[in-house]
Amino acid sequence: MHQSMLAEQGDKTNQLVEKIEIYKRMNEEAKKEYEEAERQRKGEISQFEKKAHANWVHVNFNMFIINSSLFFRFFVNVTT
Repeated sequence: MHQSMLAEQGDKTNQLVEKIEIYKRMNEEAKKEYEEAERQRKGEISQFEKKAHANWVHVNFNMFIINSSLFFRFFVNVTT
């Protein structure tokens, strides 16, 4: 009787250990997926930041050209 109860408890323990291992693997897989998604998001953010900076430089350069042109036109009109 005691042996069968011990054997039954041993089986339950083994089943629980197997479930724990399965959950550990699932947890590790979820962590890897999360980290990969985070890396992708950071890469996308970096690309957007580079584009935003390039656009900012472009706009500021164009504003400089426009302002210089307006100043030159004003200066030419004033001196003539």
